[in-house]
Amino acid sequence: MASSDQGSLPITQFHHAGRGWAASAMQCVCTNFGNSGVECLMVAVLLHEHFLRVGDHAKAFLMSGMVARHVQILQLNVEHDADILCEQEESIPWVVKESRRRLFWACYLQDAFIECGIDQLKFISTDDVQIQLPSLEDNFIRNKPCLTEMLRQGTILPFVQGSDVPNRKPQATDDLDLRALYIRAMAIRSRVLKYVKHLGDDIPWNTSQDSGSASHFQRLGQELVALESSIPDAMRMAPENTYSYKSAGRLNLYFSLHILLAQTFNDLYRVGVAGLVYPVSATKWIRDNAPGDFLRRCHQMCATKAAYIATLLDDLYKCHKESMVDMPFAMHAQVCSGVLVTTLASWIELGESATSSLLPEAGLQQFRQMLESNVRVLQHLRAYMQVDLFLESAAQAMKRFDKITEQSRTNAHAETEPTEDQSPRQFSLDYILNPLGVYPIARTQASDGHKPEQFASSAAAKVAVGSTTSPKEWESCADDVMSLDGHDGHDAFQYQSSGLWDWELQTPMLELTGYPTFLDDAFLGQEIAGVRV
Repeated sequence: MASSDQGSLPITQFHHAGRGWAASAMQCVCTNFGNSGVECLMVAVLLHEHFLRVGDHAKAFLMSGMVARHVQILQLNVEHDADILCEQEESIPWVVKESRRRLFWACYLQDAFIECGIDQLKFISTDDVQIQLPSLEDNFIRNKPCLTEMLRQGTILPFVQGSDVPNRKPQATDDLDLRALYIRAMAIRSRVLKYVKHLGDDIPWNTSQDSGSASHFQRLGQELVALESSIPDAMRMAPENTYSYKSAGRLNLYFSLHILLAQTFNDLYRVGVAGLVYPVSATKWIRDNAPGDFLRRCHQMCATKAAYIATLLDDLYKCHKESMVDMPFAMHAQVCSGVLVTTLASWIELGESATSSLLPEAGLQQFRQMLESNVRVLQHLRAYMQVDLFLESAAQAMKRFDKITEQSRTNAHAETEPTEDQSPRQFSLDYILNPLGVYPIARTQASDGHKPEQFASSAAAKVAVGSTTSPKEWESCADDVMSLDGHDGHDAFQYQSSGLWDWELQTPMLELTGYPTFLDDAFLGQEIAGVRV
């Protein structure tokens, strides 16, 4: 293993190359503060992306708020005018209108990634959106006006008039771009995450056909299936489509759509899997009362979709790994590893000893290969973004998998279910958000942040991350991860001589969804905060 003691240089951190540009851009934003121009908004969006990649989550979080307010000032959530097809001479070019739409949807996705079903963090609501979805890339490049659907499937702008409107509706569907389907998937995911955080009295296994009595879980599941079925053949995952999008330089968006859909299925069906929803007590009633068939279906769905995500990530890595340099891919790899390991552990707790019925086409060896593949992906991304915590989480998930398989062989289930969380005296978003999220880590970077969670009981303040790893154990994890690289070692990552990374500026992607990280929260919190006593 390469180490700093041997004089080896660390891998190149390409994302640091943009710090000079970011400083100039930030100065431009501050100098023109209050300028409501579209160009200023574009700069702010790019700055937000830069801050995420270099790990300045506090700046990214605050920048996202400014972006959302800027969108409201410019009213990008409504069409520029009623002349959608630019048939009047005084209309601005269609490509300009489409650019404004795409800018808005970029801002919407940014906001949706941060809020993740939390109304308190949402600034851009889909209820206020009155613009159509992005058109096909070819139409955009050729400046070819067209009508597309709105966010709600099958609807077009209400003020579009004319006798030929019924004839345009089918074409409005055909002219939807990959971006449009991705936006729809993100909108459904936001509602799924909100549902998981506010289960209330819903009975997920209620499959009544009556619209009034069908569970919210079932309705969301039907929406997901309908969206997945609406993907045209040219956008489905297939070898010929993969190489077509590779030649067009659009592999990133192509794989992102299918991974996001699979992730959203996991977001929904995890309510029946122990350990995939925080706090653990939120879904205890479901696990105690749901029929066995429903629980098995939830486990099988989560395992199947997580395996599919791991396969897609590996395929993209092998096909064109430069196309996966994007923060969502790091998030998906880390969450995928957590879902695979936690679902397997929960499956065993159900009394199912074999993985064959959980994932018929994969045994324990295939499980580990998928976990190794996720680590390999994160090793690659580490050269372009600050994803050290994602990488460590995936490595710890692999160690947890080895413990589970060893215990399953000896029938010695040493780990017990986490204790139920007590209700805190004061509510804070920190109780329901993943510690690897933008908001929680932005709070740790605040110099004078108020901490209402300190008033909670010790049980409530303890984040259930599914691990009791001590600081001394972290260094040994390096050997496990480094062993994945059997070749020249250029893709391998290095640890600092102390065996620990500089966590303070390591800011994982915007996941506030409560998935397990397998990182010790007390140790993690001290390191992120710089152990400021």
